[in-house]
Amino acid sequence: MPITPVPSYDGARYPTLEEVAAERRAFLRQIGLAVIAAAAGGATLGCTPEGGGTQPSAPPPTQPFVGLAGVAVPPRWPSSRGALVGGQSIEVTYADGSKGWVTVAAVFASDNAALEGALIDAEAKIADAVRSEMKLRPPAVLDDPRSVQRVEANLLAAIKKIARVPGLLSVAIARLPRPVALAAPPATPLPYALAAAAPAPAAPAAPLPAATSVPVAPRHLPRAGKCLIHGSGCTASEHGEGD
Repeated sequence: MPITPVPSYDGARYPTLEEVAAERRAFLRQIGLAVIAAAAGGATLGCTPEGGGTQPSAPPPTQPFVGLAGVAVPPRWPSSRGALVGGQSIEVTYADGSKGWVTVAAVFASDNAALEGALIDAEAKIADAVRSEMKLRPPAVLDDPRSVQRVEANLLAAIKKIARVPGLLSVAIARLPRPVALAAPPATPLPYALAAAAPAPAAPAAPLPAATSVPVAPRHLPRAGKCLIHGSGCTASEHGEGD
């Protein structure tokens, strides 16, 4: 049977990225803002509790779990991920000379280890780019949505040039009332920890097989919050407990 190309199809289909470009940009920005809210609290983004400060209502009853055949597959998230870049809190000077604090979140594919490593290495340069951008702006720049869009677009272009690794999807920025400190960074990768330890004297031993190189543990940018599915006891997440 000959293959006949179909120039168009009017039936049901998924929209292309070009058709939903605006919605996708808004969604990616929400990922970055969620990271900022998790690190600094929802009040940073102007969020207030619903109900005017009343006591929260009781959670709905948990539905009983119906067991299924087989072993449940742990969730994997190969989609977009947000993380703070340029340091957790960046002190900036505005155009009028006043000072303040901001924080910036970048959004990228969760499996893009090369870009994440580049963003870690470029922390100081990213912070300088943020300071340079905010020095041109008034203190109230982040109160106007259009101004925020321009600032984030400029930072996205600047950080792409700094990282020099493709895959940066979005950048979000928010004002901080004070510096924010997250948990300590991940422990030193295994190869460096072994190299730092002084070797203990030992008696000569029989020759051992040739040693294989130890893989370097991947580095990760600061994250906030816990696994929404497993809570503090998460063991199925890609990065373990509290990811």
